[in-house]
Amino acid sequence: TSPKIDLQESDQTHDFTTAIDTDQCDAYYGRVIEGVEVKESPEWLKTRLIASGIRPINTIVDITNYVMMDVGQPLHAFDADTIPSKTIRVKAAEADDTFTTLDGQTRVLKRGDILITDGQIPIALGGVMGGLDSEVTETTTTVFLESALFNSTRIGQTSRRLDLRSEASMRFERGIAHDRALLALDKAAQMMAELSGGVVLKGVAKAERQVNAPRTLDVSLDRVNGLLGTSLSLAETQALLTRLHLDVQAAKDRLTVTVPVRRLDLVTEQDL
Repeated sequence: TSPKIDLQESDQTHDFTTAIDTDQCDAYYGRVIEGVEVKESPEWLKTRLIASGIRPINTIVDITNYVMMDVGQPLHAFDADTIPSKTIRVKAAEADDTFTTLDGQTRVLKRGDILITDGQIPIALGGVMGGLDSEVTETTTTVFLESALFNSTRIGQTSRRLDLRSEASMRFERGIAHDRALLALDKAAQMMAELSGGVVLKGVAKAERQVNAPRTLDVSLDRVNGLLGTSLSLAETQALLTRLHLDVQAAKDRLTVTVPVRRLDLVTEQDL
């Protein structure tokens, strides 16, 4: 089930823009939260993160990790004041580009690695790790919150090559359901307002190259029984698929199944 969202936006509109210049990113969304107080998280939040194997850091970072565990969508928070251009541009790295990650290490990149930039200067290695110069600290008062859909194959290649494995990169490697990105963004923004005293500015900064929609698969009952060696009836087959929360229409000896975007594993009739 999806978490309940009750996000309250202010009347003030943010002035951030986003753009995508690489085919390794399907969509990029951002929200701006002003007036946050970066402090220690409440005990309930720290306890849940520790139980999930994640070390609590501060309210802002902890919220991004909590929502990632809850919804399945990785998030990243930037100190918005370190992005004076108010521009986020996602692009592909060139061969031998370098970038200093949050751990203080300077990484040598390969052509095609995903970079999040302020229009020109890199501020994060997309889907893998943020940059040292834009991290949220105790002096941060305005947050730019990122929720994006990166190419799973590219994230896996980059994280393995640089030995930067994280909860976020592992989720990107396995594929992210496209309907989770905005849900997670709003949930985290709501929590930042509630736990850090921030105000969520109006609107989502968005750039979309490709967003998956629910797809339809068609299969015959003869095909199902032929592959499985069974003698299932049409009603039995429809009931089994319906119990998996799939929308199933049955007519004569055929099944038409609408697959929600969260089911990345259902692509062909054999998957059904």
